[in-house]
Amino acid sequence: RAAHRTGREILIHQPMEPLGYPKVAPGPGVLLTGMSQEQIRRQVEASIPRVPYAVGLNNHMGSRFTRSRAGVDAVIAVLKARNLFMLDSLTHPRSVFYAEGLSAGVPAYCRDVFLDHVISRQAVLAALRRAEATALLTGRAVAIGHPHPQTLDVLKEWELLRNPAIRIVRLQDLPR
Repeated sequence: RAAHRTGREILIHQPMEPLGYPKVAPGPGVLLTGMSQEQIRRQVEASIPRVPYAVGLNNHMGSRFTRSRAGVDAVIAVLKARNLFMLDSLTHPRSVFYAEGLSAGVPAYCRDVFLDHVISRQAVLAALRRAEATALLTGRAVAIGHPHPQTLDVLKEWELLRNPAIRIVRLQDLPR
């Protein structure tokens, strides 16, 4: 509610099946490749009211699930019906989540840079510099990360030092 009041975009961080499942557990409400399309739709529908003010959804883990066209299409059907956008966290290079979203006419975004795959000040700062370079080269960059103390500290520092040509915008405000 506080994030919504300050104009932040709220996304559902939907757990999806990783390659290491079940040894790697993505958490409650996980979408699995073995589920029917109806089960997937019901689970996504159940996730929506749990995240008030959500305007979109991205995948938490999902390196196996986001490669399943049938599973992804069930998720996208719900997003389209609910007028929500999607962000592919791109946890696997063969993810079809972004392409299927675009194909279905759902506003779709894809991660360019992951900020804290390695949780260290130097790694996060290097990732932010990669995001800057991508944005300057292509006109946009989507960077995602976690609220780790190191990540948050570096983001505060970077905000003061970043290239002034870089503007921070909501996903929905990115040029298409």
